[in-house]
This record gives sequence, C-alpha cells and structure tokens, in this order.
Amino acid sequence: MTRPLGQGHQFPGVLPQGADQLTGWHKAAYSDPNQSCVEVGYNTAAHVVGVRDTKNRTAATLVFSGSAWRKFISHAAGHRQER
Repeated sequence: MTRPLGQGHQFPGVLPQGADQLTGWHKAAYSDPNQSCVEVGYNTAAHVVGVRDTKNRTAATLVFSGSAWRKFISHAAGHRQER
C-alpha cells in the first residue's frame, strides 16, 4: 500500500536544503562495534538530520526534517521505556 506524500515531504532523489552540509556524525551510545548500526549527522542552520549506515558511509543518507526527527526520537524513547 502506498500513500501520497504529505505537505513538506520531499520526493525521492530530491535533497532538502542543507542536506549536503550535514556535520557532527556520531554513532548511538548503544551501538555494538561488531554489529550493524547507523550514524546521525545534522545541519542546525537548515533544521535537518541525516542517518547513514556506519559500515557504508558513501551509500545513501536518509534525511529528515528536525521536527520529524524529534517525533521519531520521542516515539522510540517511549517504546524503550515500556520494556
């Protein structure tokens, strides 16, 4: 099932403004050095956050608006506390 993109979402292959200037890449504190993990980078001026594969940094980067990222983190943190 597919859904149309909501207002403010980007089409595949189109980078949001500032996505090419992500900095501050870091792995999560819970990352295992021998397992698959991701890194998070940001561009505070453009209000975007990027997520990439630590083992293949030149592959595609997923880019989210700052507000979408905050919603994701809030949701993920809530589920972690339920365990």
